Amino acid sequence: MRTGLGLLVTVVVWIFGAAVGDRAVGAVRVCGPHVTSKVTRSEREFVAKRAAIKDWLGKAKSELVKHPSWRLANLRVIKCVRWKAGFECVAHGAPCIIKQKVPKRRKVPNKRDLQAAPEGV
Repeated sequence: MRTGLGLLVTVVVWIFGAAVGDRAVGAVRVCGPHVTSKVTRSEREFVAKRAAIKDWLGKAKSELVKHPSWRLANLRVIKCVRWKAGFECVAHGAPCIIKQKVPKRRKVPNKRDLQAAPEGV
């Protein structure tokens, strides 16, 4: 009986897998160009960090990213150093958004494509 149940489960999974297809569809993170904030200064470190992130968000919006989020940024970094009686901070990273529809892939030329290309290209 146990073997029959395992076989039944395998067949059901195979049928549903074939119905869905081999292409997985899901959300994907798409990132824009790297953005750096201006240097912000404050007596308190967390205030300087907040100001740097706020400036980064403003610049990221101008980079054609509709709703940038610091939490989603790729390679995000905040650097702070002591400055006289306070702190200087700068934020940088690549603003990203989550796209529910996967962007179309660009065709990567293979060896045959490169050999068939005309000389002037």
